[in-house]
Amino acid sequence: MSCVPSLAVDHFGGAAGTFPQRLCLYDKWWKRASKGGFKAPADAPGPILFYTGNESPVDEYVNNTGLMWELAEDLGALIVFAEHRYEPLSHPALCGTQRCFAYCTTAQAIADWVTIIAALRRKHKVRAPVVAFGGSYGGMLAGWLRMKYPEVVDGVIAASAPIWQLAGTVQRETLDMPAVAISKGVSAAGGATDRCRDNLKAAWPLLQEAGRTAAGLRLLSRSVKACSPLHDARALTRWAQSPYFFLAEGNYPFPSTYITFSVTEGKAFPLPSWPMRVACERGIDADFGVRVDGSVADVNFTLSLGDLEVAVDWADATGNGDTLTAEQLEASGDRSACAFTGTLSRGFSWGGVCSNDALSQVEVQGVGRDIYWPPSARERGFTVESVVGPRGLRPRPGGSNRGGGMRGGPLVGDKWSEWMQAYYGGRNVSRHRNIIALVLDLGAHHFDRMLGAHHLDLMFADPRNPPCFAEARAIEERMIRRWIQEAYDAI
Repeated sequence: MSCVPSLAVDHFGGAAGTFPQRLCLYDKWWKRASKGGFKAPADAPGPILFYTGNESPVDEYVNNTGLMWELAEDLGALIVFAEHRYEPLSHPALCGTQRCFAYCTTAQAIADWVTIIAALRRKHKVRAPVVAFGGSYGGMLAGWLRMKYPEVVDGVIAASAPIWQLAGTVQRETLDMPAVAISKGVSAAGGATDRCRDNLKAAWPLLQEAGRTAAGLRLLSRSVKACSPLHDARALTRWAQSPYFFLAEGNYPFPSTYITFSVTEGKAFPLPSWPMRVACERGIDADFGVRVDGSVADVNFTLSLGDLEVAVDWADATGNGDTLTAEQLEASGDRSACAFTGTLSRGFSWGGVCSNDALSQVEVQGVGRDIYWPPSARERGFTVESVVGPRGLRPRPGGSNRGGGMRGGPLVGDKWSEWMQAYYGGRNVSRHRNIIALVLDLGAHHFDRMLGAHHLDLMFADPRNPPCFAEARAIEERMIRRWIQEAYDAI
């Protein structure tokens, strides 16, 4: 690991200060462009493969992003992993500063990447092509990097980047799409059984019904060996439902600690291969006589929060994104000075960037197409209430990306997911080239049987991977080579 010694805390305003940002650079395979099979000027360097770090220490991505390591030698490329600002070891020393989280934004993080790439390119007279990689929030950053600074990066692999679930991009038909995707893992389509799916769908109303009486609560308390008596069944239901999100993210075809390491304080609890299937095999897929029939249209549940107003402030989506005045912003937030003392937690940056850029994902469950019940959606004021405090400014509707000129995401994609009709600086852009986004069933790429887990395509190749892994990799490798050659052709 190494550090850039003088990265600006504030790339856009007058705030002073710098901070060291952790980088991992591996140059063993970085050769002249011709060594990678590219047609380029004789003194042209090989390409740069650049990972846009997200909400964990960069070590995690160094050790798991096999796609970059497996391509670099053949491409003659430099490998760079950049840690996200405000992670524990890439943290600005802002003790005593008011609103110190105000600099933890996607715009500032992306400007960090631009600064680092410019420094790397200065080592050669000829411009080195750059392909950016990112998974999850890192994939969102990589996509926005290409959209905002297309002259800096020549192509992007944005894996499992949930841009479609933001307030400004979600569609009525996709409000519950995360829950639908999770439910696939416990069905025959995901390699489990439909009986497992149906049993789970039937279990939650039964728990709720049992919890309506004191005798039922005592029965439930004994059955789950509760440490103390249960007072309502909803708490038990939430507890029982909560693991499925992480099991779905970690539903790799091989044993893995990637997700458990990410969501804990660095504790590597191993999950088995296909953990969603294993969960079903632990008795959930037994024949209890459950039969689910009828139409999901029979599930009548109204979200009484207005048109598409669930979980987040929908001002940007409803055209009221400019109604929050500067005076209102100035009057909000915590003015107390920051005091960063002791050890910072892993993923420290995530709370700040979610607050400042309104990156909270839309969450709706139990409206007929998934395994959940009862129907649930967060309160309308959830986002605002969760961020007031020492985390910078109260989020502006639409997020601070509006000010950074890059608010947007894919609404329509062609075969290569070129993100048409995305918003860039408030303008409707006709085309975003050289971005591949693979997001399970939400992506522009559809395979005969889409299986796997959170950005599986970025992981190391494994003989246990499903066929769709090789198909995705073939697309990515072909397009990466094309983007790099196009960059050399433009010199």
